[in-house]
Amino acid sequence: MARRASPFLSFFLVLVLIGLGLAAIYATRPDPPRPLAPPPTPAPVHTRRLERQERPLIARAYGQAAPRRQARPAAELAGPVVWRSPDLEEGARVEAGAELVRIDPEPFRLAREEAAAALAAAEAEAALAERRRQAAVARLEPAREAERLAAREVERTEALLAGGEG
Repeated sequence: MARRASPFLSFFLVLVLIGLGLAAIYATRPDPPRPLAPPPTPAPVHTRRLERQERPLIARAYGQAAPRRQARPAAELAGPVVWRSPDLEEGARVEAGAELVRIDPEPFRLAREEAAAALAAAEAEAALAERRRQAAVARLEPAREAERLAAREVERTEALLAGGEG
């Protein structure tokens, strides 16, 4: 046999379900809108009468300045520096052809004297070789003459031997 539920209990359960549904709707409702901020007050305005004034023009610029052209000077010859121009500073401006440093000339003078001595020795050797050549040329003609005489002597001796005289 089936037992029937009382209508009072059914009504009570329906009311509990409705109440839970309304509570869920109330709990998930969005926040009420906030009131708008008051309108901003206008900014205060001060007026002045314009007058012409002379003011210096000041311009400020930031950055780096660089020359249009840079040069790195280098010596053509190496050697110890004996004088340095006072104008020779990093970033200084120098004119073209200006003397910036002087290099000690003593090693170059010694090298020039050594080269001159070597040249004189070579010229002396060349002169000696020329004299030896001239002496050899001078000895050449008598040697040719002696060769001709020896050749004639050989011919005469061979002729005598062939003729049976000897």
